Amino acid sequence: MENAQNGERKMRLVIMLIGLLLVGLLIIGAAGILFLVYRGGPAKNAKVVAYAEFMEQLKRGDFREISVRDDGGGRCELSGVEKVTPPSKSPPRVVTYVPNVVADGPWWAALNKLANEGGARLEYVPR
Repeated sequence: MENAQNGERKMRLVIMLIGLLLVGLLIIGAAGILFLVYRGGPAKNAKVVAYAEFMEQLKRGDFREISVRDDGGGRCELSGVEKVTPPSKSPPRVVTYVPNVVADGPWWAALNKLANEGGARLEYVPR
């Protein structure tokens, strides 16, 4: 009788450990997916351009929306959604990068001024 109880306890322990292992794998998998989603770089339909070209497009008023995101690697990602008529489901994006040391107060003021002159909405997206 006692052997049957020990066997049952061992079986419960094994089942519990397997369940914990599966839950742990699920959590690690979810964390990996979140990492890929948030750190994956520019969107698939994004065109990466030089900073000077991005600023020229901004001066011409080619963007309807600009977002700035700290990528956590010492640089900011500037992403502009181009104006298209009519707006499509997935409008074209233009992306460039600027070092964080450049993104100070005067830079933000100049970027905000250019965005307002071009009719673009400027937003900061936290990391």
